[in-house]
Amino acid sequence: MFRFSTGLSVMEGNDEDTGCGYLIYEGKSSQKITTHSPLWSPKNIFDDDRRFWVLNEPGILKAIQKPLPDSFFDLLADDLDKLPAPDLHPTLLNGPKSEAKRLFPQIPAPSQKRYIKFIDFLEEHFGLTQNLATFTKVCPFSEDIGPCMVGLLNGQYVPLPEWPILYDAPLEWRRLTWLLNNHFSGPYDADTEAVKSMGGKRFHWGSLKIDASLKNKSTEGLIYFFIAKLILTYQAWMKEETSTSDERSTALDDFIELVQDQGIRPWQYLY
Repeated sequence: MFRFSTGLSVMEGNDEDTGCGYLIYEGKSSQKITTHSPLWSPKNIFDDDRRFWVLNEPGILKAIQKPLPDSFFDLLADDLDKLPAPDLHPTLLNGPKSEAKRLFPQIPAPSQKRYIKFIDFLEEHFGLTQNLATFTKVCPFSEDIGPCMVGLLNGQYVPLPEWPILYDAPLEWRRLTWLLNNHFSGPYDADTEAVKSMGGKRFHWGSLKIDASLKNKSTEGLIYFFIAKLILTYQAWMKEETSTSDERSTALDDFIELVQDQGIRPWQYLY
């Protein structure tokens, strides 16, 4: 099971009898958009809000796996451009400080305050507000742009039949979000074997290489903002709810402590 940033969730499978892959979605209509891909057909087999989709071609479906070839980004971008995005992204309407509550409504109060201070830090050191507002073109966008919106059928790109609702956002956000969702992992717990094998580094980018145009302060600040939102989405998925306002949203606080307090710069690992 995978949960998107809007609360839409999906589970994959493969039918041994027909040899075709299928997906089962759960979520409200306000959380999703249909991609109209001709590769999929809906089947009305549930009497609740679940939706069953089956591939029209036989083959083993592999969905929501990373990393995918980065060439898939262009195919995904072409499909995104065919779909409506009637509203501006909430960050552009309400500012970056509002994103924590939007993505993780049950975020503990101390972590919410820490997130707001982190946005102030990104503003002071990376000019976040100006970077968010500086763009020449908008396009359909989702925080989930990446492997979770794509399947593999016999090694070929397949758009999934339902995606989370799309917003208009700066074109530059698309590729950064793809790189993040396709390659990034962390922060790892300090005492894990993974961290030891990476020489003590708490973040990992796999085999990702970036070109010189992305090695700058404005891009770096955007990446740290997007990582914080990625963690918020994950924690909402894992339902890290708390009954007391004194508890912390651990992964988010760990990330902020590493970047803001300890001066660790994971994006610069790629320089």
